[in-house]
Amino acid sequence: MTKKHPKHAIICGSTIDIFYVDSVVADDGTPCNGLSDSDNGWIKIDKNIPEGILQDTFLHEMLHILICNSGAYQLFLNSKIKDVDDFSELLIRILTPHLKSLMKEALI
Repeated sequence: MTKKHPKHAIICGSTIDIFYVDSVVADDGTPCNGLSDSDNGWIKIDKNIPEGILQDTFLHEMLHILICNSGAYQLFLNSKIKDVDDFSELLIRILTPHLKSLMKEALI
């Protein structure tokens, strides 16, 4: 981990702590590159993975938090939409302003 990486991000108004750790293990015991918990406001990323994979993992975990905190996950659970394209369009409309905000000012 040679570059400076953010230790916090603001996602949908919530401050998320970002930890770079020696290893990350999923709840089922499987090693993974990253893990997030939107309820407790944290992301853990394996600091020993290559930089490009670390960046992908960072974005991946931030998107998990964004989907939960934006209400998109609940929308999916409650959705009666049968057409994937319709649901995709609705999801994109919900997430777009949050992604725009994330790109501009999320990292603190």
